Amino acid sequence: MGQPKFLSGSRAATEDDRLVGAKLRQLRTDRGETLDALAKEIGISHQQLQKYETGANRLSAGQIANVCRVLKISVSVLFEEIEDGPGRPSDEVSRRRATCYALVDRFSADGLKEIVRVLRALAAAD
Repeated sequence: MGQPKFLSGSRAATEDDRLVGAKLRQLRTDRGETLDALAKEIGISHQQLQKYETGANRLSAGQIANVCRVLKISVSVLFEEIEDGPGRPSDEVSRRRATCYALVDRFSADGLKEIVRVLRALAAAD
């Protein structure tokens, strides 16, 4: 029996890398951003971002932290599909928060003021 992938010393991308890349792409498209726009925010080329999204290249720990700062998400959001594997409960709240963050980033200060008003009304009604 061969060695597990995580112990093999291989630097090749794994299925987990592909899942994280797919999540990154989903978050980018949810924000309505192009590869080029997000890559500039992160400080990398759009080609490198595309390699991350397809799982061709692995994200380093530092790059994961940088991506999460730019997207205003917790690191766990990038790993949801991995964590949601067999026998693990999904984290619906994290997914919904990530979608909200992506949408809120599109609003001006006046729009955000209105969103706060609506959220307060919803919270009071709960």
